[in-house]
Amino acid sequence: MDKQQITQAAEVLFEAERQRREVERVSLEHPSMDVADAYTVMEALIARKEDVGQKVVGYKLGYTSKAMQEQMGVDDPIYGLLFDYMMMKNGEDLVFEQLIHPKLEAEIAFVMKKDLQGPGVTREDVLEATDYVTPILEVVDSRYLNYKFKMVDVIADNNSGARVIASQSKFQVRDVNLPEAKVVLKQNGSVVQTGSGTDVMGHPADAIVWLANYLSEHGRKIQAGDFIISGGMTRAIDLALHDHIEADFGSLGIVEFKIV
Repeated sequence: MDKQQITQAAEVLFEAERQRREVERVSLEHPSMDVADAYTVMEALIARKEDVGQKVVGYKLGYTSKAMQEQMGVDDPIYGLLFDYMMMKNGEDLVFEQLIHPKLEAEIAFVMKKDLQGPGVTREDVLEATDYVTPILEVVDSRYLNYKFKMVDVIADNNSGARVIASQSKFQVRDVNLPEAKVVLKQNGSVVQTGSGTDVMGHPADAIVWLANYLSEHGRKIQAGDFIISGGMTRAIDLALHDHIEADFGSLGIVEFKIV
């Protein structure tokens, strides 16, 4: 894709989110689009968001489970960026009309106290650089028509980033057995998904390892203060108006919200 095509694709995705309307996936018009093109479109979209005053606060990971990688036919996760407008507090209402066709996953977030620059970052480096971990719910909202897309389309669309409902609880990373962390996800009182930390690359910290090392190939690095969501412990569920969502993370507490 040339510069003009990249800029146009980013503008279409920016306006799709802003106007809350579905658009055709980018790869339909650009069938030869590859992962490098997709991340270039994403960077143009990020720049467009920053131009209007939206501020990057961290990163989000996708396809961190083997099941999702096999479903999409990929070998690696993908990443997007989190913005200030996406962040919500535990218990805060989610306004349904601000989104297109939202879905939800339960995850663990890492908040960093030190920079991490790849390549060569290890799990121990991640644990040492983490200020604290906290449970979250992520709302994803692809801007694509009928929720149909390829992996490159998801990347271009900033990994379907929409909202993050974050607990106010903070846990020292070495006090939490991350692979054994469990979650029970309820929708209107009924259990709809369960998951554990092992569903996130075997260990949620390894998702951050991948991110730190992969970012080095894209001219980025993890910075102190970054809020990083490590990928779904559960499969994504569809959301609807008036839903009440509750995620019980056991000793890490409960994260919940209502859709209004």
